[in-house]
Amino acid sequence: IPNGVMIRLLKEVPSIQYLKEESMPPGHVITALLKGAGDACKGIMGGVGGRYILDEYRRGSCGTMPGCQITDAAVGVWDALERGGTDDQGNQIVTEEARDMYQAILPAITFESLYDAAAYKAILHRRGVLAGTTMRIPARRFMDALAFVQIDIFLDRLSPLLSWKKGQARERSEGANGPGGPPNVTLNSIQDPLEPAQRVALATNSVGAAPA
Repeated sequence: IPNGVMIRLLKEVPSIQYLKEESMPPGHVITALLKGAGDACKGIMGGVGGRYILDEYRRGSCGTMPGCQITDAAVGVWDALERGGTDDQGNQIVTEEARDMYQAILPAITFESLYDAAAYKAILHRRGVLAGTTMRIPARRFMDALAFVQIDIFLDRLSPLLSWKKGQARERSEGANGPGGPPNVTLNSIQDPLEPAQRVALATNSVGAAPA
């Protein structure tokens, strides 16, 4: 949608007050819209998995919409950004703390750009949130053993920024399945199909395929 049309919508349609901007380059669009719409725009949120969060924040964004797989780490980046305040020109300041944290999450963001939704599920699985990695076509994208090794590497480096880690209590309430139902299940009790000894089998299988 052209910038002029979005500015007109913001000014003429009272129910339109916020935007999520993913046009390229998003930072330039955010600058143009905030300047053109004035008080009619209450805020613009960035997207694209948080890939351009630093530039978007500098230009006045009020939020971002990262992928679900490392949201807790993205929250840490945003909190660090908000500790920066504004400069003499009224621009939001990007702190060095935020830059360092952004560099830490960048490998996960670029990985997401390679595998799209498959990356979300694979990373959430490695974090112990999901029991499996099965994807429906057409969302399925091929991921081999080296891709899963890469996930483990950047998750290990991201560990200080992750507020939820595999193994934390997440049990189903006892009795939720009624008398005689299955026992409680914890994430620790779910067998990980991607242990090192099984990775070779994944080299020729798509995400979700059962290892040999």
